[in-house]
Amino acid sequence: MVRMKFSFGGLALLLGLIYAFPAHADEDRSTVFTFANGLENKGFYDLAAEQFLALARDEKASEHDRAEAASRLGECYRKAADAADKPEARDALLRTAGDQFAALSKTFRNGFYVWKAVFAVGLINQRRALDRDRQIKATQDPKLQAKLKAEAVRLFADAASVFEEVSGRLEPMLKKPPERDRPPPFLQEILEQFLLARGQLGWTHYYCGALLSRFPADEDQANREYQEAQKVLESFLAQYPNYLISLWAKCGLGLVYRCQGEMTKAIKEFQYVRAVNRWSPIRLRAWAWLIETYRLNGQYSEGLHWAALFFQRDAESFPKSDRHAIRLEEAKIYAERAQAFEKDHRISEALEDYKKAFSITGDIIREGVEDQSEVCKLRIGWAQRILADTAHK
Repeated sequence: MVRMKFSFGGLALLLGLIYAFPAHADEDRSTVFTFANGLENKGFYDLAAEQFLALARDEKASEHDRAEAASRLGECYRKAADAADKPEARDALLRTAGDQFAALSKTFRNGFYVWKAVFAVGLINQRRALDRDRQIKATQDPKLQAKLKAEAVRLFADAASVFEEVSGRLEPMLKKPPERDRPPPFLQEILEQFLLARGQLGWTHYYCGALLSRFPADEDQANREYQEAQKVLESFLAQYPNYLISLWAKCGLGLVYRCQGEMTKAIKEFQYVRAVNRWSPIRLRAWAWLIETYRLNGQYSEGLHWAALFFQRDAESFPKSDRHAIRLEEAKIYAERAQAFEKDHRISEALEDYKKAFSITGDIIREGVEDQSEVCKLRIGWAQRILADTAHK
């Protein structure tokens, strides 16, 4: 487990607090919950997880409170996994979390809480698959790539199966007439969980297709995954177009269209989401995907136009660190346009664009981008082109 560093005195205080507020104490669950929150906020994810797990198992508590504790338990495992140094440690934490949620799902009587816990298992499987996808990109060993790919595909399939089952089980609950023990706010929770499951089902098929598309031998299977993702997300948006989660579904659909070569359709989806008049993290991603799509389609002037509009109109809505994705796309557009200029022997224009790309990425590094490896690698290549073009000018 990942923990913050702390002194012996701090450890003694923590242990004293844990024994002072046992998680099974009926009279003081709210105090324990507050204490667990404090542990989580301080980075003691393992200790917080112990408290939330005890609360989630406490059958004398209401199912709502137990489900909330289970949700926070998952957050602790996720944060601990994010902080883990090695892939093996991260995967072990996520696997443990999956086992805990699978066990918790069997302790709930209310069907909604059962399927909410099962949904968490699907998210964990999806996350473990995405971790393997990242490991594939980081290695050149064909045998290791094949092993990781097989594991990722299996985990994506497991996740998709969970999301399919959860949405299938929750949908009938939405169609039943309200009951005294199922007031409207609770129906809203069911709807939100149902929408999350359908949306994640579409995204999971997209993720699997994107992984397989990098292997020529798996092209047919990748296309089948894209087609399934398109079917799920188009159906989702036809039925539920006006929810916040629908913005994520539209972006997922845009990515599927892009992978299938339907750039105009993809741009339309991203344009819709980036123009929504409400703050949401997905709007930033929509801006980045929009500009990236113009670049991938060779529409460099359009990409630069929309990047400029982002910084004029919308950049202040997001933290500076989150704007780096847009700045990096802008730099890549300049570099790719420079390559096109080189092919046309327009060396002065190519040199100017390479310098712009180099300058933008320098700003990104100075602002403290978290992962500098990709940026530095691009800068080295562009610096070499600047020297070559200067020599030929």
